[in-house]
Amino acid sequence: MAAVDLSESTPSQTSATLTAVLASPPKSSGALSRGRVALAATTLGFEAFRIVNLFGEETHSTGEITLLGIEQEAWMPARRTIRQALKAADVVLLGYGTSEPSGPALGHHREQVEWLRREMAETGVLRIVTVGGAPRHPSRWHRHTFRTRPGVAFPDALQLEMGSESLSDHLARVRPSLGAAETVRRKKPA
Repeated sequence: MAAVDLSESTPSQTSATLTAVLASPPKSSGALSRGRVALAATTLGFEAFRIVNLFGEETHSTGEITLLGIEQEAWMPARRTIRQALKAADVVLLGYGTSEPSGPALGHHREQVEWLRREMAETGVLRIVTVGGAPRHPSRWHRHTFRTRPGVAFPDALQLEMGSESLSDHLARVRPSLGAAETVRRKKPA
């Protein structure tokens, strides 16, 4: 049975819910991302899922977030929605992407990611899920699994690539000052 999309409903604790934190609402229908989050939720055994976004304005790409996210105020409206969803979340799937905006939006993006981490701890989130150990956006999951699991059907490859860890392990693994891409681009030892 497919997981139910609760993104447009008021968060509640009525069923086991996966909350996916993506980058921004899509300018298109968002069907691909929604379908992939639904697949992840079903694969993980959740009855329902909810999608929230780090940046609240509709965009098509990280480049648009660079242009629209120059002022910190542009990032603030998303926090209320995220906070409500986290309170009702059983597990959080990080899928906001491994690419970050540039310019002034970069700092605001990193602040938002750090705020998300603190908020997850404060609201009692216990488990984090990522694909391939990074906050890959659902639109990139197929490309990633094709590369890491050649010849394996996408749903099976996704199941193999989804990793779950405790919030405390996640926070110990990532370096907050690096933002979205810290799990992908690490400094090499000297």
